[in-house]
Amino acid sequence: MNNKIKRKLAAVMFVDIANFTSLAANNEKKALDLLDIYKEVVSPNLSNYNGILHKEQGDGALYSFPTVTEAIEFALKIQEISKSITSLDLRIGIHEGEITFKNNDIFGDDVNIASRVEAFSPIGGIAISGKVQQNILSLPNYKTKYIGSPKLKGVAQKVEIHNIVSHGLPITDVKNVNAKLEKNNLLLNIFKITGSIVTLIGVVFWIAFGLFDISLSKNEELEMPSLGILKIENWGEGNTLTKWRGVTEDLIIQVSSGSLIRIPPISEVLNLDNSLSINEKAKILSVNYILSSSINYNSEKFVLRCQLIDAMSGQAVYSKKWTDKSINLYNSIDSLSTAIISTLNISKNDNEMVNNQKEYNQVNEFY
Repeated sequence: MNNKIKRKLAAVMFVDIANFTSLAANNEKKALDLLDIYKEVVSPNLSNYNGILHKEQGDGALYSFPTVTEAIEFALKIQEISKSITSLDLRIGIHEGEITFKNNDIFGDDVNIASRVEAFSPIGGIAISGKVQQNILSLPNYKTKYIGSPKLKGVAQKVEIHNIVSHGLPITDVKNVNAKLEKNNLLLNIFKITGSIVTLIGVVFWIAFGLFDISLSKNEELEMPSLGILKIENWGEGNTLTKWRGVTEDLIIQVSSGSLIRIPPISEVLNLDNSLSINEKAKILSVNYILSSSINYNSEKFVLRCQLIDAMSGQAVYSKKWTDKSINLYNSIDSLSTAIISTLNISKNDNEMVNNQKEYNQVNEFY
């Protein structure tokens, strides 16, 4: 394997299947079939535009291209193909920057920016960064529309977002964007929209904060991750409420025990309407991540599938499939717990916050 590290200018593209998590929650087989169809239509076209597939994560994929125009032409091609395939609704984001290549993977701040840009793509459309827009500005066959310049979370650069609006592509409705933004971005946008009167009120408000020593609570200052662990859905034998509620509750306890994370108790999870989308469930539970799992279980073996989903973007940040003997089920639950803690970078603590978290996770009823 070639371990040589290279750094060069490239176009980076993120592609995501819209509403895939909701489809997977309601019909896992249909969702997996749709994912296979996507791969079948994308793979033959990728080489035509000198593209490289670097990573697949759940319903998302990461690509790089030597030039911006090759990336855009590939994006236009697969959006055109997707229109004829039921439920294959794609969002695409493209950015250009200095990318670090190692083996078949790519790294760098510009890769992160491409993933943030993708969140501003409308379904069936293409979102691009300002750098990409500048590259195609002189090309008459591409028309773009400026969307905004949000402060993207974890991104130091100023990033402008545009849509490609030629070729019959849709325009983003910013009201429907679920993107990771820095907290102060919302306040800045409010100031711009509401004008000088509200700005003046805001200034007076913040002066009052200083004069009267008003401060936020510790819980508001600390960005503690929050996770909703949905009940494991069993499609095999032994599909009883008590068994799979118990397994789910064990997972909740393992993840939350001694960890700085807020997890709603099982009683809240069981009250959720299964027809709700992942984003809607996250809002009801007031969490920023959702763990969705299903298992095909019988007396001899099991197949456990799970997706850890960022509720804001709808993207899976971790996904895994286990196949093992039934007696080893709890070994997989232990592994899943460890993976969640690692993926969310959950810290450990012995202070009062942990004690409060343990109290929060207590269950009122025993089945």
